[in-house]
Amino acid sequence: MSSSATTEVDIANMALTMLGQQPITDLDDDNNRANLVDKRLADVRDTVLRSHHWNSCIKRASLTKDSTAPVWGYANRYPVPTDFIRLVDTEDDTTEYRIEAGNQGETAASYILSDDTEMNILYVANITTVSQMDSTLKHAFAIRLAAEIAVAVTGDAAQEAAMMQKYEIVLMEARFEDSSSHNSLETIRGGEWLSSRLGGGVYRDFPALDGGGDAV
Repeated sequence: MSSSATTEVDIANMALTMLGQQPITDLDDDNNRANLVDKRLADVRDTVLRSHHWNSCIKRASLTKDSTAPVWGYANRYPVPTDFIRLVDTEDDTTEYRIEAGNQGETAASYILSDDTEMNILYVANITTVSQMDSTLKHAFAIRLAAEIAVAVTGDAAQEAAMMQKYEIVLMEARFEDSSSHNSLETIRGGEWLSSRLGGGVYRDFPALDGGGDAV
């Protein structure tokens, strides 16, 4: 699914067209359509970004441990990147963590709390430049925006329901597309077992026994 949209106005006009409305030339246009879109655009974008692990928005980061430890529960806390939207994964899949807001008198911020002494993450970034989004994300963005403004623009609640149903279908397509664009394979560490197979030997993870059943 391709899309020529490169600006927020393009996304707005995709949404308005879906609702049978005239396009706008700028978000500052002096009309109700532009005003409604302008008020909802950023919130809708963030909602769509949180809804899925969009490949075009995935970033990696090595976080720096904060000098202030959590009051209790975990040994360390790590400030998330400023463009953080949603955690996808940690490098160590055995990491125990919790994401919380700053709760020790600081300005609002989010932290990953953990006992680990280092924290490398994969996350969905807050991509605000439309040209950096892939076509499916742009389409989902426009459809969700259409759903959000449908009643105010058309006065028809059925339009909102139809757009939300369409949005869910696009999300399903996006999950399939993104899942097929990467592959995660577990590394099999052969060690002594592999050496024994290649060398014709025998590998045991238990002690060898003599004829009487005692360990040699």
